[in-house]
Amino acid sequence: MAERAKLTDPATAEVPQLDISGFAPKQPIKPETSMEAIREASAKAGLVSREPAQKKSKKLDRRRRTGRNIQLSAKISERAQQLINELYDKNRDSEGNPKWTIGQILEFGLEAFKRELEKPGQAA
Repeated sequence: MAERAKLTDPATAEVPQLDISGFAPKQPIKPETSMEAIREASAKAGLVSREPAQKKSKKLDRRRRTGRNIQLSAKISERAQQLINELYDKNRDSEGNPKWTIGQILEFGLEAFKRELEKPGQAA
């Protein structure tokens, strides 16, 4: 089996010093022509730009910002689901958009329930 080449000179046991001065980083090449000249030359050659003619305008965010960011997951009866959907569907503005979110409907219902519990003479 062949032996590996030794990195050191066995006679002197010193590591040879390598000359790496020729391995300097190259300077980046700067284009000699401007972007204007490149665009003119491409237009003369009949090349078409792939860039959009104008930037797209940002779409309007039509989501309702209500400040509700806590998720509630609960099992409810079919009747409760029907009541929520009924309130949600019946309360729409002139354009057909719902006036309240389901979170608002739930908050209104909880506030009404709390008022009922606080009425004097109510037995718990």
